Amino acid sequence: MYLKIVVYHLEKYYNIYVILNNMEEGLILSNVVLNVSERNEKGKKTRKYGEIPCVLYGVHLDKPTPIKMDKKEVLKLLALPQSSMVTLNLAGKAQNCLVKELQQSIYGKVIHIDFQGVNANEDVKLNVPVVFKGEGLLESKGLLLEPLVAEVELYGESDKFPENIEVNAETFDFGTKVFAKDLVIPEGFKLELDGEALIATVKSLEAGQADKVEDK
Repeated sequence: MYLKIVVYHLEKYYNIYVILNNMEEGLILSNVVLNVSERNEKGKKTRKYGEIPCVLYGVHLDKPTPIKMDKKEVLKLLALPQSSMVTLNLAGKAQNCLVKELQQSIYGKVIHIDFQGVNANEDVKLNVPVVFKGEGLLESKGLLLEPLVAEVELYGESDKFPENIEVNAETFDFGTKVFAKDLVIPEGFKLELDGEALIATVKSLEAGQADKVEDK
């Protein structure tokens, strides 16, 4: 049993590595396409045959639709930020969705996923990664950027979301603090975070290394 768990996690992280590598090379778009099929059986039986049970719902849909997907499709989700936008390919028809809930077992295995279907131009809330540029330049000056927030929630049209919020750290100095109000948010979007929320700070490289030693 333990061997199966180890093998599962090794396979999961290897596949995530491949997916992230492809994303860096531009081989995977931010809006990932997942192949799914309709599900007529209970979730337990679906998992027995090596697939993951899911449910697709939305205000514009007549009723919740039980669906299922292969484990390899699920690995694409694990490489994405939480609450990401994806496209489900169901019987040749595309449906834009939010990943509303991803349930995992105590061993880390994905056991069920809820998708919320959304229409183009529909306003939704999504978490978007905060990406810092120029950290290497800071380190060359003996400084360390300490991000306190990995992603922020935006509200806006579902088909116009940015891939990330970029922050240029090249001009930062010792003691610099980045607040939510300092982030450059695309026009038409609202930041669902207090403007005074601290996003990142800059400390000396020595202080940062000392903190790591204390954490150990």
